[in-house]
Formats: sequence, C-alpha cells, structure tokens
Amino acid sequence: MKFGKLTDISRVDFSLPNLAERSTALLAKERPEQPAVYIGCTGWAMKEWVGRYYPPKTAPKDYFKAYAAQFNGIELNSTHYQLPKVELLERWREESPQNFRFSPKLGQNISHAADLGINLGLGPSFAERMQELGPRLGWGFMQLPPHFGPAKLPLLEQFLKQYPQSLFPICIEARQASIFADPAARKDYFDLLQHYKVGTCITDVAGRRDVLHLELTAPLLMLRFVGNGLLPSDYQRVDAWIEKIMSLQSQGLKEFYLFLHEPDNLLAPDICQYMAEQLAKKTDWSIKIPQPYQDPQLQLF
Repeated sequence: MKFGKLTDISRVDFSLPNLAERSTALLAKERPEQPAVYIGCTGWAMKEWVGRYYPPKTAPKDYFKAYAAQFNGIELNSTHYQLPKVELLERWREESPQNFRFSPKLGQNISHAADLGINLGLGPSFAERMQELGPRLGWGFMQLPPHFGPAKLPLLEQFLKQYPQSLFPICIEARQASIFADPAARKDYFDLLQHYKVGTCITDVAGRRDVLHLELTAPLLMLRFVGNGLLPSDYQRVDAWIEKIMSLQSQGLKEFYLFLHEPDNLLAPDICQYMAEQLAKKTDWSIKIPQPYQDPQLQLF
C-alpha cells in the first residue's frame, strides 16, 4: 500500500490518539462480552509463503485454502477491480472455515465514479453479489478517492440513502486531508456515517497520521495497519494497538477487523502472527494464531 508511505520514519510520532468523545458515547450503550476478532492480510496469492505459512508444494490453486487454514480474516482487495463471479464466491465460501470472514472492498466503479454508482444502482448490486459468501461475509469497506472532499459529502449521503447497510455492512475510508483538518467538515463527515450506521475504516500509516482518528461510528473497529518492514517500531505499534483493543473491548466493542500490511506484503504474516500471539497471551479471547512451518533449511524472504 503506497498511501502514506515514507522513506524516512525517524521523526514520525506513532503514538495512538485518545478515543474520540463520539466513540465513548457510542460504546456507553454496549456491554462487554467475548469479542469476535478477525486478523489477516490483504491477499493470499503469495508463492513466497509456500513452505512458511502454506504447506510445502502448495499449488497456486490451493493458496486460498491454505490461507484460510492459517488466518480467519481477509481484506479482500480484488473486488475493487473486478466483481467476482458467483461460482468463485461460492468456492471461497466452501473452502473457508465457519469462523472466517471476508471484508470485500467496494468496486472502483462505485467508489471512484463521479456519482458513486448511484444512477446505475451499483452499490446495491455489489452488496447483493456479496451475499454469495453467506455467513463468511463480514463488514466490508469503501475507500473514497483522494479528491473526495467535504464538498462531496451530500453525494456520499445520496449513496448511503440507497446503499443496503443491513444487507452488507460497510465502513468508509476517507483520504482527503481537508475532511480531517476542518473541524466542521470532520464533524459533518462522522455525523453522516453514524446516522446511517456506517463504520469508519481507520488507517495507521506513517505519512498520514490524520487518518488515524479513533472516531467510531458503529460498534466495531476496522483497522488497516501499515508496517515498515518489521522494524522494531512495527512491533511497538502493534503492542500499543493491543492495549487499545483491550480497552475498547472492556468498553463494549464486540467486533475487530485487523488487517496488517507490510512492504509487498511478503512479511505480513509475521506481524499478523505477532499480533495474534500477543492478544492470546493477554486475553482469554478466542484468537486464531498463524503457525509457520519450522524448517531450518528454509531461507527467509
């Protein structure tokens, strides 16, 4: 993921912000209970994972089945570029365990269209197609383009009025800096999402600390964490997130979608494993922990 990437992170303040007042008020209505925690990467077609996280000699056609055996969530970016055929969605559903969740990214013909696909009803059509994933369908997300600023919020409201949130719930990820820099625009944006019971997709990346806002508009956390090649700061940041996640759960948050990126995603399973292990150590929650193969002859990436 190139968004917000920096070549020099030495001066970045990676500390996490406090929970927004909106989030505190939202969680005050909830009661703490065993949460659903989905930890995963952003794809599975990685030959470099064969012999480490996939069984040796795993064929490309079996990569997803091998992925689903290790992780219980996926940030499904392929749906942004092409709407999957029914048969493919059915196969993914059948090849994944019951506790696995897909988080599809809405198509670019919706999020990047001048009218957000409203005139053709593309949002409802996308939501309907995703129903083929059955109970494996989790919360998805729509990533707005960088030029989508405060002036276009009325268009976003038109989209949300049409979108079937109860059928396929989504979060929104905004990237236009002015949405976060202007207090009035920021309030309007988050008010709009909360009114339509749409979540916020929060991104933790070095070069754009403004999109790390902890403004929750629905009772879940969808986090896109962007690491920097497994530097010590990556692990320190994960540790900070674990404390934040535990705090959110104690206040009543029930669902966590935690998607971890690393450069080229070759190292993403390693940081996923670390987060899962640390959460399992510090809580009594049901956490799926990836288990890499221990082959002393295997060369790392």
